[in-house]
Amino acid sequence: MGQSATLGRSLGAMGLIAGMGSLLLLPGGCGQAPDDDLAQAGGELGWDHQGPGSAGRLAAPRLLAPLSTTVSVSQRPVFRWTAPHRGQVTVEVCGDRACSAVLTAFHTSRSFARPAQALPAGVVFWRVSDRVGRRTLRSAVWQLTIPARDSGRTGSWSAVPDFNGDGFGDLVVGAKVANHEVRIFPGGPTGVATTPAQVLSGPPGFGDELGPAGDLDGDGFGDLAIWIGGPPAQVAVYRGGPSGPSSPVIFAGPEADFLSQMRVVSAGDVDGDGYGDLLVGGGAFAQLFLGSASGVQTTPAQNLPSATPASGTAPDARWPIGGADFNGDGFPDAVIDGTQGSLLYQGDGQTLVARPDIAAPAGFGALAGDFNGDGFADLANYAVTTGGPAGPVTSFQAIAGEYAYQGVGDTNRDGRSDVLYMVSSLVGVREAEHLYFGVEIPCLSNDCPSRVPLFVPGHQNDGNPFFVTIAGGIGDVNGDGFADLAYGSPGAGAVYLFLGSPAGPPPDPSLTITAEQGFGFSLARM
Repeated sequence: MGQSATLGRSLGAMGLIAGMGSLLLLPGGCGQAPDDDLAQAGGELGWDHQGPGSAGRLAAPRLLAPLSTTVSVSQRPVFRWTAPHRGQVTVEVCGDRACSAVLTAFHTSRSFARPAQALPAGVVFWRVSDRVGRRTLRSAVWQLTIPARDSGRTGSWSAVPDFNGDGFGDLVVGAKVANHEVRIFPGGPTGVATTPAQVLSGPPGFGDELGPAGDLDGDGFGDLAIWIGGPPAQVAVYRGGPSGPSSPVIFAGPEADFLSQMRVVSAGDVDGDGYGDLLVGGGAFAQLFLGSASGVQTTPAQNLPSATPASGTAPDARWPIGGADFNGDGFPDAVIDGTQGSLLYQGDGQTLVARPDIAAPAGFGALAGDFNGDGFADLANYAVTTGGPAGPVTSFQAIAGEYAYQGVGDTNRDGRSDVLYMVSSLVGVREAEHLYFGVEIPCLSNDCPSRVPLFVPGHQNDGNPFFVTIAGGIGDVNGDGFADLAYGSPGAGAVYLFLGSPAGPPPDPSLTITAEQGFGFSLARM
């Protein structure tokens, strides 16, 4: 059912891209670092020799990039894989995970390729097949969100919270109740289910924070990371699959203050091996955990401190921001932020390298996506700070009395990511939240017209006490091609969904899901 809806959406936007498309080969993606493996791909072997007893065993192609569940900045992404093969491989881009409807397909003898025509906006699926004799060896199927306009660059960012791999965003909500639960409401052709399909539970602090971890094991399904506040602080990673998250791996996380809004977020593929990696915030430092064929590695690969704290204050690295390329060199970067300041880390294809010489903006915030549509990732922490060759250093949109704090994807399908702002009561408006649409031209005044007021129940400038809310983008939950967002309000025991449209989300909630008090304490958000 979900597959047919995805197919209909893709074909409607696509028009005539079907059958066997032409092929453009590149020496490396525009905006990506040179890759010697790509230049030498034609000389790869046709057999897999991985150890004793495996000699002569044929290996299926293994996909490398763009990582599954990410959002592309290009309508013609550069697909990359690594596989020993003896001749041509076939790349198929499909409207459904089963690849029952191929949108475009092409052949190459290399280990990278780019479609000659723009792909349809929305979620597509892709795989690589290698024909050896009478055998066809197929890779896993990965999914990718294609933007509604092309930035002229390549790359991808974030991780969409789709844990059953059907192409629809899922709503995953933490409930701070007696059982410490995380409830999963899958998306589908008619939108988000109003009753959970799965309920996960754990020890005290289970579900204090959530995040889509990306595809940590390369199977094409997004994984779910759950922080367990404890004490002790732990992280549970559930592997995505057709039936949703399962098979948790639980391991020690960095220590952090109780209820500190400590984040678990996708780091992208820091070491370039084709497996997503995970960032976990903490007190003295955040930690990077690498993915692998067997899933997340439970020993941290790096400890990542934030800015050096002022004398007499404790270090704080609770708000990692990652899974995006801020300087356009093709490698994912990170900003490790906290109450004492922030520190930029730039990726080099193997690790994250601290750059104290580049002043990264500080303050509570998150990834903005690509707000101005130039193909560089941007930040939302107080203002919108756009990326570029020097990194995220340019203040692009700063609004007096308002605080940018979260990107949500493209809610009006104009090809640029949109950003949530909190509104100060000094502004004199009833709403306490604005959504600003992405724009190409900088805006540094309150005259910017491209916004929607959001009337979140219990969170308005109406003279009543505010309920605490948490908000974020949850992907496209109904397959209409527009990104959607949600607010959780644990004091009210409610989650409010705002669905995207050509005009963006409506001012009032499109759907409200209610439960007991404590429901909505956390959200798995982009």
